[in-house]
Amino acid sequence: MADTKSYKLTKADLHLRGDNQPLDIKSIISEFVWFESIDSPFIRLDVGILDSTDLDTRLFGTEMLDIEFSTFAGQEEGKKEGRCKATFKMYKIGSVLKSERAKMYILHFAPEQMYFNEANRAFGMFGVKNGKPDLVQEMLKKHLKIPNKDIFVEAHTPMNVICPNWRPVDAISYLTDKVSRVGKGKNSKTGKKGTSKKQAGFLFWQNKHGYNFASIDMLCEQNAINEFIYGQKNVNSNDPVADMNRIESIKYPDRANQLEKLRNGIYKTTTFGVVMAAPTMSTLPNSGASTDEEGPEGTVMGPVVSQILQLFGKASTLEKEFPYDLEAIEEFLELHPTRSRMKILPKMTQQDSNNMDGGAEEESASILNASSYASQRWYLLNTHTLTIKVPGNTRMFAGAVIKVKIPTSQQKNKNKLPKDRMFSGKYLIKGVKHVYSNTGMTTELFLCRDSLPAYNK
Repeated sequence: MADTKSYKLTKADLHLRGDNQPLDIKSIISEFVWFESIDSPFIRLDVGILDSTDLDTRLFGTEMLDIEFSTFAGQEEGKKEGRCKATFKMYKIGSVLKSERAKMYILHFAPEQMYFNEANRAFGMFGVKNGKPDLVQEMLKKHLKIPNKDIFVEAHTPMNVICPNWRPVDAISYLTDKVSRVGKGKNSKTGKKGTSKKQAGFLFWQNKHGYNFASIDMLCEQNAINEFIYGQKNVNSNDPVADMNRIESIKYPDRANQLEKLRNGIYKTTTFGVVMAAPTMSTLPNSGASTDEEGPEGTVMGPVVSQILQLFGKASTLEKEFPYDLEAIEEFLELHPTRSRMKILPKMTQQDSNNMDGGAEEESASILNASSYASQRWYLLNTHTLTIKVPGNTRMFAGAVIKVKIPTSQQKNKNKLPKDRMFSGKYLIKGVKHVYSNTGMTTELFLCRDSLPAYNK
């Protein structure tokens, strides 16, 4: 499988302070690790250096690196070669190990936007009321200075937000469990203005294609971009095209931790929405008051109780079959919710007598329903997790869908192993780790999913 791990490190240019021309460091890179994940806002790059020129004495920890690499498995027939290409800024110089004349150390890189995220702060009002309807776009373009071509933002319900000196990424993260999908798709429901989907649960992350703000359900609605097969070693070893999609190793996770599921509230959870007192209203306590003008505080509606069967019916799952034993969880569904959440609703935010909801009429109800759905949706997505190692493949990226084919251990047919239904099928790539060394490149895929393939497949 040597050919399947072949790679091209096309560029590794380090920009040193005071030098007009970048320094090509390809020859002194002993290894590097590229990591991206749907639960991380920035890609990370760790570069191992084997140095005999005292390069480390010229480093200050803020140098820029242009890197570009590709793999044999990243090639697509009839299309431009798949590659990973990005510009990073150094944020840490690892400890230096000296052995005779050589030095070994690791340089840690991240996008320059990570610096912008620490240096800039979002302060003030954002939303429909303030003429800045899309907080995510505002943070990405103006605060993190990301070009349009590198941004994907899924349409979502409007929301008014007051940012009290937040980092841009914190402001975006604030929305992830409070907005719902808008537009066409499964389970679309017509709201007061537009088609507001009941699906919620957004993520913000960076992958090789750019910065993304999208829902879990949208990711699960994608078509698979590749299929990886686990088989015996040394089979088709002379066919690199077949071997490049062969799984080298599999790590099975811990499974069926029922206590953890109960603690996280995946089977049944309740969410309360509380409106804080308005300064102009009476300060006398009024227990059980609603959100009208009769009282300063209370719930915007009855608590939202959601359970796993309702969630599964609304979700755009990767496969079609329910991933839990229905009979085993019926007793949990009959009991009280095992997790309660409290959300402060912005009912009194940015209002005036002519525009009581600040242009976001569904905001409070959207937040309450979205928060209830979002937390359970994340835990449902991680029902089954799997880690596979494959020959280096730069086509893979966090947020893509792939298929995995794993045979069972028992062989009934002499020439064919039946497919393991529990672990075969579609998965969402939760994380990607490209590991480069002198012997080749491997890619580790961290996978998750929320359902099982149908029995008849």
